[in-house]
Amino acid sequence: MASKTQIDKQLAIFAGDLGRKSPATRNYYMSIAHKFLTESGDFSRAAMRQYLEGMGYCDNSVRTTYYVLKRLCRALSITFPLDTEFLPPVPDEDEIYTPTVSLDIVTSLVQYWRHQPGEYVTSLVFLSSMYGLRSIEMTDIEVCKSSFIMQVAKRKGRANKPVIREHLIPTGCEKYLDGYVPLSKRSVEYRFPQACRAIGYKRKPKESWHSMRRALNTALMDTKMDMSTESKELLIKRYMRWTKKRGDMVNLYYHKDFSDINREIFLVHPILPLWL
Repeated sequence: MASKTQIDKQLAIFAGDLGRKSPATRNYYMSIAHKFLTESGDFSRAAMRQYLEGMGYCDNSVRTTYYVLKRLCRALSITFPLDTEFLPPVPDEDEIYTPTVSLDIVTSLVQYWRHQPGEYVTSLVFLSSMYGLRSIEMTDIEVCKSSFIMQVAKRKGRANKPVIREHLIPTGCEKYLDGYVPLSKRSVEYRFPQACRAIGYKRKPKESWHSMRRALNTALMDTKMDMSTESKELLIKRYMRWTKKRGDMVNLYYHKDFSDINREIFLVHPILPLWL
């Protein structure tokens, strides 16, 4: 096993290779690399395979560790000895459990927390029910007078730069962000059970802020809009900040101003009336 000095040197090189990844992602990748280097540090095929097989984690964690170690090898100019055949099979769509809270629960959360302006949880319920923000997206937003600025998760722009969006805040709803402060992803995630307990709702396994995002996306898709189905889907995709698909040229060339997208969605937003 390598010495502490050598491990620290390898980690420093790996940190420099992570570039513009978010602090949370960098810390996560670094922890995986540190664990491997301190517990094994052997880059041979047999040793790396044994390390991954002995993790005892879920398939997604094994996949993540596999790709982090592959990136670590690249940073250290070491040939990665494994191939993708080693990875657990990707589950079928029907096997993936993606819980979505009902609109009744969303309504109950909004009706309770709208009467608690200035509370941090109120700001999270507002952001998730109105804009479908992911947990990581709610960790650090910049609140302005009538809008807020955020970094989109899971997307990178040119030169690997973060994708920034400015969401409008409906008139009269500014007070619901008075209690917002930038906190860690873990702090954000912890507040969802707290929000549910306040209304007496016993959340189901794996329900989270992302379940609110799915509920909003579903509600918007079910909302009647005076436009073609294709235009409606593109509008919702932009508002929800979905990743563009390079093979879908209609998607790629849809460049309506983001402020206009906000205004159009606000006209039919199923949750907005609850906040007003």
